[in-house]
Amino acid sequence: MDGNGFVFVQFPGWQVNGMQAKRFNQECTSNIIISKNLTKEEIMRELEPLRNDALVLINPPSVILSELHIFTNTMLYYDRLPTRTGTEFIKKLPVKVPSLAFRYQMRKRGIEAQVQLPVPIREEKSKLIRTDYRKQHDIDDEDSLLWIDDRFLTPKQQTLLHETVPTLKRNHKRLRVSWVSDTLPSTMSQVKVERLQKVALKKSWIAADLFITFGNLRHSYSALHVNLLEHQIPILTSRGGDHDEWVRHLYNGIVLKTSCEKEGMLRFIPQFIQNRSFRQQLKQNTSQLKTAVFKHNVGGVT
Repeated sequence: MDGNGFVFVQFPGWQVNGMQAKRFNQECTSNIIISKNLTKEEIMRELEPLRNDALVLINPPSVILSELHIFTNTMLYYDRLPTRTGTEFIKKLPVKVPSLAFRYQMRKRGIEAQVQLPVPIREEKSKLIRTDYRKQHDIDDEDSLLWIDDRFLTPKQQTLLHETVPTLKRNHKRLRVSWVSDTLPSTMSQVKVERLQKVALKKSWIAADLFITFGNLRHSYSALHVNLLEHQIPILTSRGGDHDEWVRHLYNGIVLKTSCEKEGMLRFIPQFIQNRSFRQQLKQNTSQLKTAVFKHNVGGVT
């Protein structure tokens, strides 16, 4: 499975197009996206013409795992932890995951998985995107732009931020907040509400100084985090899953216990806002950590 000629089959699940690093450094001959709500029989009909191709199935549903023996060359890739249903079939196939934490979780189930580190994608116009967005919204160098995105928050964490952000804004005039949401009202006080489609098109997240990624611990954040680090954006995340695999607390970001997220934000975000040298050090360290990890894991594979 190390040569060319892959057919990537992507099932509905965890993906943030335009923000994530590449899952693989190999080229694919085609990329097939399976629609939501297909039955097992419908999925297998979609896959039938591919039975002699080299396939990479990304987050395949458990209902089809027992049928994969009909294909001649198949690999599974998970950036969302699968249910335990179908583990016996997963064990029979080569498996790749994007992080050490996911490999550990797979091994606990008796599944041997290889780590395939995501490959960062540098946005060529990143400096221009950052400058234009900050100029448009009157954000100067002394301000700190906190970026929040509903896709990286559980409903409970969204509620937590609804409570915490106004307090931070009242106490810190240099804090600016952009919040990507299709449910928040555009008139939400003191917050710049961005709609998902617009952000995906313009990639305005590159303007952020600090990016929050809490969210579901069953979802890998490696591909997202490595791309944020590629653009020198420090990350505020939670401990657990693989969220903290690319983020070192107070080195290139902030890592909070899930039970203390509110207290942690009220403590560390003000420190980030008020201490320019602290902000600059976190930003500088983003590149150093990414470079060190890829240098240690030659080829992006462990």
